[in-house]
Amino acid sequence: MLRINSDNVLVVPPFEAAWLTDERFQLHHGNGCVEFEVRGQNDASIIFKSSPGGRRWQHAESLVEAQQGNFGRQYTMIVGSHRNTCFKIERNGQQVLQVKDEPCTTLTARQFQRYWIELKEGVITAGYGLPGTNVWCKWQDPNALAGLKFVGLGAWDSYISFRSIAVHPCIQQDGKMGKAPIKLRHAVDPVPTLAQLLTYLAQHLARVVQCDASSFVALSAAVVEQLLLCPALVCKEKVIFDAVILWYEDDQRGKAESMPDILPLIRFPLMSQFELQQVRAHPIAACLALVKELIEEASAFNKCSTTADASTQKEPAAQAGLSLDGKRGLHEASALEGQEQQPAVLRRQRRRDLGQAHELTYLFDGDHEGVCHHLGADCGARQWVNPVLTKRLQVRASSPLCRHTDAKAMVDSKLVRSNAAGPQHSPGKGGTAGGSWWSLDLGPAHRLACNYYTLRHDASVAYLRSWVLQGSEDAEKPHWVDLRRHENDLSITRCGQYASWPVLGHAATLPCRLFRILLTGPNANPIPRQDTVCLSSFEFYGYLHDVDPATRGSCEQTQPNK
Repeated sequence: MLRINSDNVLVVPPFEAAWLTDERFQLHHGNGCVEFEVRGQNDASIIFKSSPGGRRWQHAESLVEAQQGNFGRQYTMIVGSHRNTCFKIERNGQQVLQVKDEPCTTLTARQFQRYWIELKEGVITAGYGLPGTNVWCKWQDPNALAGLKFVGLGAWDSYISFRSIAVHPCIQQDGKMGKAPIKLRHAVDPVPTLAQLLTYLAQHLARVVQCDASSFVALSAAVVEQLLLCPALVCKEKVIFDAVILWYEDDQRGKAESMPDILPLIRFPLMSQFELQQVRAHPIAACLALVKELIEEASAFNKCSTTADASTQKEPAAQAGLSLDGKRGLHEASALEGQEQQPAVLRRQRRRDLGQAHELTYLFDGDHEGVCHHLGADCGARQWVNPVLTKRLQVRASSPLCRHTDAKAMVDSKLVRSNAAGPQHSPGKGGTAGGSWWSLDLGPAHRLACNYYTLRHDASVAYLRSWVLQGSEDAEKPHWVDLRRHENDLSITRCGQYASWPVLGHAATLPCRLFRILLTGPNANPIPRQDTVCLSSFEFYGYLHDVDPATRGSCEQTQPNK
């Protein structure tokens, strides 16, 4: 299943390809430069073709349509080909060039790498970094294929993640972008100095505003708009809002026309309710009706993202009208860098942490990309060892641990026949003191801002139906915050089944040490015992922060559920 997750990443499954069918992401007269970031184990494919559709492994010679001359003209560029040892170019399924022993011609599963590939009048040029830099190969087709228009992103035998995808005009000989009818409104200028200045401003926005406010308010509306779209901008949305208002108040009459374009780029859904109340009380809210509309939208979304029924709660891509299940056409994808995607979708997506945290991206059910596997493998430094046994993680249950309430099984990938947490009893008080739950403690040195999580059911029929995922920063006196609530969720219907859900809005920005799966309603067990949480394992994804044990996170800024 093709999928754009809540991290703004396009995930392409094995033997599939996603096709960019929007006009803004097509080649013009067979020419263009594709820029992208990719992460995976091997064989990330970029396909130039005259018509969309088809998979990475469908070579022209094997298709009946190709024999009739109606299908199959294509160039395929593969990064990390031949078991991740080289870069390869294919013409209609036949290899024409192979490049080995060059920097970045291979993939890594640990981090995203930026590449660019240009097609210009039958000449294919490839490199890494910004377009036009770090060229590692250039090949000319003596009999150039005509009519190539569409770009495909494919995978071979493993999942591949793409993001920051853009289609630019061709590059001139001096390394600058050439002129072409393709218009990308927010394409970042590839000149290194300008790009570095914009990145520096995004990374140090609060400090720049504090130390040199006069220079900041002198920026043009176009630069401010670029700043809010810059991937390096990772400070709190309330800080961004205050900076924009400072910029606007310097010249309200001259900048009023730009505010309808700039304000929607502030991601209000990522603010806490307390911060939204502060914005609502700001005098600017009485002057600009758009601010009120954005606040109401954010409040409604945050309420829906934590309390909505699972059948109606969807990822940002789905909310944008994207239905990728079973399709290979990709329209208005949020992983694309055209930036003209729907503003409401953009506002709900978390900004990247870019070096301030380790990004743990959900790829598929049962992958090894989550926090339990990451810490069990010592952040990728060694073979995985159960982190509960090494005491890097701690798993607790509402009922005493025993053979059928096994803590170490909860972070393992093996299916457990029976693993249930029952109600918490207090004999001294003569009854039940709390509901049934499983919890995960990351320890004092780590915090995770969770944006995705996976549950795997055990071999029983006591399927979960109503529960809540909660988080807490404080381990000694937990103040539980609802991250996602499920009511009559019918996702789990089979023994040993995986199921995964995104965490959206402000909840996805909270760095937590503890996570808890708390039962809030009876499970699907047909026999009377319907008060247990039966799970074989769980896994959590997001941004993992290394912190000082004395550091307090932001979970407690939200109204807690005790």
